[in-house]
Amino acid sequence: MRSGAIWTASSRNTIWRMFPGDATGTRLRRAAENQSKEFILRVAPKKYHDILVREIACKRQVVDSDSAYLKSLHAPNLHLTKGPIVEILPTGIRTATATYPADVIVMATGFQTNNGLGPLMAERSLESAGRPCAYNNTAVHGYPNFMMIYGPNSTTGYSSVILAIENMVDCALSIVAPVLSGDANEVEITAAAEDA
Repeated sequence: MRSGAIWTASSRNTIWRMFPGDATGTRLRRAAENQSKEFILRVAPKKYHDILVREIACKRQVVDSDSAYLKSLHAPNLHLTKGPIVEILPTGIRTATATYPADVIVMATGFQTNNGLGPLMAERSLESAGRPCAYNNTAVHGYPNFMMIYGPNSTTGYSSVILAIENMVDCALSIVAPVLSGDANEVEITAAAEDA
């Protein structure tokens, strides 16, 4: 455990060498990208390789040291798709190519973090509160069983986005706990809780 922490800290302290646009930076970025691709191809299910492997350049690396995310993609009750959702059904979703049963839908907007729920949030919260808002940046009244990560007013310029996202996931899980335990079919934040 300690050796893993030391490796992580030391590798993060030398990663700055990849930032410059010079030949060394380009070479190091390509090497890191190839290493990441090889890891994804080794751990993730083959049916998702075309979705997961991308030509990207990121300054911030997310370390999944125990491969939990990639390993979770092997679960028989999980389906990953990048196709657009045409319709949300009472028991799942319909895309342009198939219908999938679903208890949970995770919508990811990729790198367009400012576009995700903009129209929905702006229309609903501006009408009721005069500003974009959500309960702990995570839940909105009027939308039962709907939780979001990185909702309105969650971005700061001085704190870790990863820590903020982890806190919002914890909040969402605590809100939906009655549904997950089978004690309720839906949960919804009240307007009073949202405005508090």
